[in-house]
Amino acid sequence: DGPYEPNETAAQVAGSLGGPVSAALETPQDVDWYRFYAKPQSQLGLLATLNGTCGWRAGTVTARVYDADGGYGLPVISLTLGYNYAAPEAVKTADQGTFTSQAGHRYFIQVRQSLCPTVGYSLQMAPTSDLTNTLQDMVPCVKARRAAAAARYKLYAVRSASKRAHGARRRDLRSRAELQQQQVAVTTADQTSSCARRPLDQYPFI
Repeated sequence: DGPYEPNETAAQVAGSLGGPVSAALETPQDVDWYRFYAKPQSQLGLLATLNGTCGWRAGTVTARVYDADGGYGLPVISLTLGYNYAAPEAVKTADQGTFTSQAGHRYFIQVRQSLCPTVGYSLQMAPTSDLTNTLQDMVPCVKARRAAAAARYKLYAVRSASKRAHGARRRDLRSRAELQQQQVAVTTADQTSSCARRPLDQYPFI
């Protein structure tokens, strides 16, 4: 029933993260997901804060940033709040990590707990000026779009020239147009493949 629910999977997340978030893992089974987009090649930091005390001494809340378009399912940031394995006598109430964003990638923050249900937490991305609400194309997609556009333009040019030509020259240009039509089909298929997004139906996004 929280303000960002339902967000138990990455696919359920409705909007992109713009400013600070304060929420809670409301049940032992609750997992929270948040999405954000970033400008390319930006150095971004995630600050996670624990707003309470876990009921168990070994309780933890983890916040992980995943790259849905890269990273092979491994987090680019992994933060742990609560029980401090490096100093068990102290409770870690804040943690921070950084990474470099890639053009057109979708990023998600996953928050989950162990032996620390119902405790509140806060998240903050910085700098906010490098966040964006618009998902850009990835680099391979941009290149594939340009190649497809160039192939279509070349086909148009050859066809136009064939209409003005005569005799053997016209036959040669028509043959070249047929070959170029095949190239258009290939570059269009490459564009479709290069611009396709990985579905959010595999671990850790489900």
